[in-house]
Amino acid sequence: MKQPTLFLSPRYTPDSRLMRDAAVAAGWQVVRLGTWTIPERVPPGPYVIYGETLFGRYLADHFKITLTDPGDTFLEELPEHLRRRNVRCTTAGEARNEEQRCFIKPVNDKTFRAAVFENGNALPATVENSEVVLVSEPVVFTCEFRFFVMDGKTRTGSLYARYGESEEEDATPEEFAEAQRIAEEAAAFVTGAVVIDTGYIEGRGWAVVEANPAWASGLYACDATAALAVIAEACGAAC
Repeated sequence: MKQPTLFLSPRYTPDSRLMRDAAVAAGWQVVRLGTWTIPERVPPGPYVIYGETLFGRYLADHFKITLTDPGDTFLEELPEHLRRRNVRCTTAGEARNEEQRCFIKPVNDKTFRAAVFENGNALPATVENSEVVLVSEPVVFTCEFRFFVMDGKTRTGSLYARYGESEEEDATPEEFAEAQRIAEEAAAFVTGAVVIDTGYIEGRGWAVVEANPAWASGLYACDATAALAVIAEACGAAC
């Protein structure tokens, strides 16, 4: 099997450097684009993409790659015991009719900062009514974990926040085991390799925070080599 070529976006980040190092150690070729212009001559495929969502879609369209994505309604369609809160996927226009205090986040691109709003009409005026968003009741996650998941199993994971603030300390073994259990149970409701974030909701229990494309997700303290295998699978380049 040919070794893949990893494409990285022009945006330098600590995560992209870790992914570059993991790919080089695996014997892959790595192409860091200086701009969004793709050179006429590139190494042979298969191709693996890591970068921002728009960048990933741009390259996927160019190389005719089908990228794995958890889907807009993944969280809404999970069983209640995996959500432990009311969640609905809708448009920003519909969300603006929400009269209660609610948490709203963009589903696809980070066009506005996910936050708790006093009502739906408090959404920034710059957000187009057609944009797809998730609306949920406000809850407090006491801790949050990230897991790179493939074939229904977590390949690497780490704690990344406590009470919404970045956290670099290790989780307890009990916390990690529960967070991992929820991620693997939720993996049964998504097709392909993805990232699933889980955490503990204050007063309710362990639940899924959200799911994201592996090829556009940060590593936090996850193992880069294990994450690279999940990302490759998400790009159709199993290795």
